Amino acid sequence: MTVDAVSSVTKSVVSAGETVQDTLTVSTPGTWIDGAVATFKGTAYAVTDGTPPTQSDTVPTSFARVIDSVEIVADGPGTYTSPEVTVPDDAGYVVWVWNFDQATQPD
Repeated sequence: MTVDAVSSVTKSVVSAGETVQDTLTVSTPGTWIDGAVATFKGTAYAVTDGTPPTQSDTVPTSFARVIDSVEIVADGPGTYTSPEVTVPDDAGYVVWVWNFDQATQPD
């Protein structure tokens, strides 16, 4: 089964100590298999150098560090909200990176 997901933040501006979440809108170009689930692994990064992040295939580890990692388990097309993570004091920006690994999905 092919699965697509689009990420969007729940709040665009947050302060240190507040919580932040991300949402995934999950879809499939075909029919969702009855009983199937798709597990997405997300990592929230604190970008600490003050430069607004841009979309990239890699995470700039020289100035981004992991805040927390979470999972979303989708049981069909729809919108899913991640667990909350707390914004650290030194985060200028928070960036979410999501991974869907077909090889680790249940049969």
